[in-house]
Amino acid sequence: MQFNSKHKFDSIRNRHYLNNVCSVIHCHHYATLYTQLAEDASHFEGEKILKETSENIFYRVLHDYFTQEDINNDEERRIVAEDYWRIVGMGLISFEIKKEVITAEMFYSHIDEGWLKKWGSREKPVNHITAGFVAAVAALVNKKPPQSFQVQEIKGLVCGDNVSAFEAIPDPSPESDSQLILSTDTKTRQPKELSLILPTNIDRISVIKNMSQICISPNNQGIIEAFSVYVQQLPADFWNIFARNLINNVSENLVETAEFLLINAAHECGYHTGHGIINSDAWNKYVSPMIKQIPEDILHGAFAVFTAWGWAMSEIIELIPGEKMIVRAYDYYEADLPSVRPSAYMIQGVCAGFMDLAYGGEYDPAGQKSLRTFKCNQTKGIETGDDYGEFVVTPK
Repeated sequence: MQFNSKHKFDSIRNRHYLNNVCSVIHCHHYATLYTQLAEDASHFEGEKILKETSENIFYRVLHDYFTQEDINNDEERRIVAEDYWRIVGMGLISFEIKKEVITAEMFYSHIDEGWLKKWGSREKPVNHITAGFVAAVAALVNKKPPQSFQVQEIKGLVCGDNVSAFEAIPDPSPESDSQLILSTDTKTRQPKELSLILPTNIDRISVIKNMSQICISPNNQGIIEAFSVYVQQLPADFWNIFARNLINNVSENLVETAEFLLINAAHECGYHTGHGIINSDAWNKYVSPMIKQIPEDILHGAFAVFTAWGWAMSEIIELIPGEKMIVRAYDYYEADLPSVRPSAYMIQGVCAGFMDLAYGGEYDPAGQKSLRTFKCNQTKGIETGDDYGEFVVTPK
């Protein structure tokens, strides 16, 4: 019994679905920066929010799958859960179930490997996302609701241990499921088509078609190495709901600070992963032959890939080299949760990161020189009721 992975790309909305769950590819920079953000937000329980968001999302994903596939046996549920974590690129996890005490070990971990690659070792474990996943599995195999178990990471690969180890025990006083916000994505929104009003040598439609079909799969360690980074393909709801829960739990005077940190995670993701994309074999095959004007054609190609990856159906509608770029997005996963304020933090960060790559100077793997030379301001948003999202990038 394994997780039967069924992938589909919706060419109308430019979304990827893994077993009917809208999923997105993100890099280890994004995941580790979200982890660091959660830890730094100690005064408003960032770690707790990250763990509970993870538990709620993966409980729902696995519960729905078990229901659809009629999987009721605890051993089969354990095997499917392990296989799911591998397929989405989060590493190899092994569960041991002894009545209500659940333990898990990871010999390979996306979060640990990503943290080590980005920052090196540390003394405190970092797998808060996986801890939430372990709590979800513990609840499901015991046929209990979310927040029924307390999970501790007692060993960490990032700490120099030979495994990342987790222990789940029943919570004597479980809290109500107050953190769960349901996505409003009904898969029915009919976005406008790309206008293609800004001339470029890039056949953007062709790039989207070809790049959206590239197979992203894990190695035998459950790690997905692609575009010079480690990537994973988690549900879009995970990223959306953590960001919203974080914003909802900060005081009003700290909202802008929290938003900046969410944007910064995407900024680094866009910068480093963007560099990996434009130096990849897939880019050289499908995009490079079209490039005649550098770096403008590269930017147009990058946003075509941005669309193909399911981040946002987007295009550049105005570009003044080195001075200003306006990006319009007609559908994007961050719009699935209505908001009173523009909240497409991922798009804002990636837009600025792409401009850094184009006009900020030579790429710096350490991100000390040409990163954050540009900033992005969101002026419209589908999540606030506009017909599209609009993002204006200017020098910082």
